[in-house]
Amino acid sequence: MTATGTTVSPPTGALLDSDAVAAMLGVKRWRVQELSRNGDLPTVHIGRTLRYRRAAVERWIEEHEA
Repeated sequence: MTATGTTVSPPTGALLDSDAVAAMLGVKRWRVQELSRNGDLPTVHIGRTLRYRRAAVERWIEEHEA
């Protein structure tokens, strides 16, 4: 979020953090972290830090649509 209160989306190829993914999914951050720990949500490991590719998260959403 910027100083003016508007939300800024990361570039398409940028890696997302768990807060951004939680906002995409409409869930709490702990749920994203739980899905990641269980191997359900695709992640990118940068040391001990987890990041998410936007395209991978969007594919995951499509695969889990009812």
